Amino acid sequence: MKNLFIVIVIGIIFLSCSSKKPDFFGDEVYQERILLVAKNYKDLIRIYREKLEKKDTPQNRLKLAQYYYEAQDYSSVFYYLQPLIQSKNSPEALLLYSKALETTRKYKEALQMLEELTVLDKNIAQAYNLKGIVYASLKKFGPAKQNFLRAKELFLNDSIVNTNLGMLAILEQKYTEAINYLMPLYKRGYKDTKILNNLIFALVKANRLDIALEIIQKENISKSPRNFVRNLQRIKANPL
Repeated sequence: MKNLFIVIVIGIIFLSCSSKKPDFFGDEVYQERILLVAKNYKDLIRIYREKLEKKDTPQNRLKLAQYYYEAQDYSSVFYYLQPLIQSKNSPEALLLYSKALETTRKYKEALQMLEELTVLDKNIAQAYNLKGIVYASLKKFGPAKQNFLRAKELFLNDSIVNTNLGMLAILEQKYTEAINYLMPLYKRGYKDTKILNNLIFALVKANRLDIALEIIQKENISKSPRNFVRNLQRIKANPL
């Protein structure tokens, strides 16, 4: 009880340091963050539709399109971004439009949009990364690698660009190269599913089975590590 009393008193003292009690749920920024964490895109879209109706600004239009993108309503992304695309002075709009084009497999249009974007601003790492993804989807591995490396030069997060370079190397059946991109990420603590799966696959295909088994066991990927490896060995590593 004494400890509980102390905690309560400390809480009261802490709150009393503020001259005005914060109204978190009345704060638009806080409310938006909560909805975003909850992935409540329905309400986020509603909020920004109302904002755009009251005041048509590039920021409101871009935010609305972003939440439509997260909700996988790509036709609405194209619709609401159109005025910003026509003005050609919003790199954020061009990038989001390009992402929607890539997601809907409109690769040629995506490349055209990304070319416009990199003319407007040559230092957007995400644009080159996306170009790399599009080129890889078109089986143009040389330009894909060139753009991924450019994104790396512009300091795109290693966990993103090295993963993409590793996956590209796997598509080209260059498994040692893939390991060289992915293993450093794993050793630095990056253990998301995409990195682990691609690293283990590359290790198996490079016949580095002991290391593959060690990772499978350590990360509890399979209850039967050796069967898991045997199944991977049977997979044909054909490029896209």
